[in-house]
Amino acid sequence: MMVYPEMFEALWGLYPRRIGNNPKRKAFNAYNARLKQGNTHQDMIDGLKRYKRFCEVSGTINTSYVMHASTFLGLDENFLEEWEPPKPEIVETIEEKGRRLRILPGIGESMDAYKKRIAQTR
Repeated sequence: MMVYPEMFEALWGLYPRRIGNNPKRKAFNAYNARLKQGNTHQDMIDGLKRYKRFCEVSGTINTSYVMHASTFLGLDENFLEEWEPPKPEIVETIEEKGRRLRILPGIGESMDAYKKRIAQTR
């Protein structure tokens, strides 16, 4: 069994889990190559924190959509990306749209008819 340096183990412990394989040795080799290339451990940790947050918000943790750590730490230097989490889409309910447009229900108008009238308004 290979023993990895403490700094790499700290990074590995933060990495979001994925379904399927995620070879630790390949990740370690990529990590070392990036260090030799001039990147710092902190660069990779900071990028990993952004990526993990991205995965949490997008709901990809524990799926095959989590990038292999060796790819994340690889030649493309994915750890330097911004990894801006997707903004949640705000969906306005039909009732909220009616209030915003100041459309009031008519006297004796059914709720279904009221909602249909609002939906037809631009």
